[in-house]
Amino acid sequence: MNSSFTFFVVYNREDMSTYPLIDVFKLIASFLVLIIHFRPFGQMNGNLDFASAQIISRVAVPFFLITAGYFIAQRFNGSKLKEELI
Repeated sequence: MNSSFTFFVVYNREDMSTYPLIDVFKLIASFLVLIIHFRPFGQMNGNLDFASAQIISRVAVPFFLITAGYFIAQRFNGSKLKEELI
C-alpha cells in the first residue's frame, strides 16, 4: 500500500496492525477537540456554539481515551506485565 490514501483501502482482517477507520475518526475527533477549546462559533450563533462545543464535540475526548486504552491493552496482551498487574 504505497498510496497516501491508505485509510480508504479495505484492510485485511488477518493483518490488524492498521485500523484505517479509526485513523479517519481520529482526524475528525482532533477537529472536534479544537472546537471545544477555541469555540469558533461563539460570536456567530449561541445555539450553534452550544451544540458544537458542548454536545457534538464531547465525543472526541472519550474516543481518544478508549482507543488509547484499547491499544495499550493490545500491546500488553499475553505479556508478563499483564499478569503482574492483574
